[in-house]
Amino acid sequence: MKFSRRVESPIWESSSDNILKGSRGILGVEEVREVGPLQVIEELKKLKSDSERPFPVLFDLTAVDESERREHCCTEGERFTLHYLLWSPERGERLLLKVPVKEDSAVVPSAVSVFKNANWYEREVFDMFGIRFDGHPNLKRILMPDWWEGHPLRKDHPNRATEMPPLVVTPEDLAEYDNFDYMSNGDSYFRTRGPNGEELMILNLGPNHPGTHGVLRVVLALDGEYM
Repeated sequence: MKFSRRVESPIWESSSDNILKGSRGILGVEEVREVGPLQVIEELKKLKSDSERPFPVLFDLTAVDESERREHCCTEGERFTLHYLLWSPERGERLLLKVPVKEDSAVVPSAVSVFKNANWYEREVFDMFGIRFDGHPNLKRILMPDWWEGHPLRKDHPNRATEMPPLVVTPEDLAEYDNFDYMSNGDSYFRTRGPNGEELMILNLGPNHPGTHGVLRVVLALDGEYM
């Protein structure tokens, strides 16, 4: 494997006006639109099926807690901004749809009926920010355990381990699971037997990306040589 020794110039020094958009710049986005929560589903449907310029792929869906930004982009009471990143593989274009969300309601119609992959994206936004999606088929936490208090990506949530009491996972916390055991060092747990009582072999599969360390752990259970 070869690596280039050339150091690229900062993106904001580029002479192209198609790279940066908006007051702070959004890399690789050709267009930014903003609609209200009640209009988001109709707007997504139009963008997905537009006869001249369709965006058939929901590439990402996330949120931003705007409460501590110096230059607040939203009106009073709109604490969050949902970001729907749409992509056209055929044209290689990306469109960002922004949806401001008020803190006191924090409810937005679910986009699962338009894009099926919005299912897990919306669960992650709910888990991390507490924004609810009306009409979602299974809106529950996807990264944090059900007994976790608060939403980790809100600005008012503690962001350092020293600001929180020690995390202790007790047998009562695992009561909803069957056939789980603690690891020898006591800091994690895994399933040791399958649904029919068969013994399972446990392998660590990841994660490999440092951005998910401490948040997501993938464990592979082997029944003999079959996965």
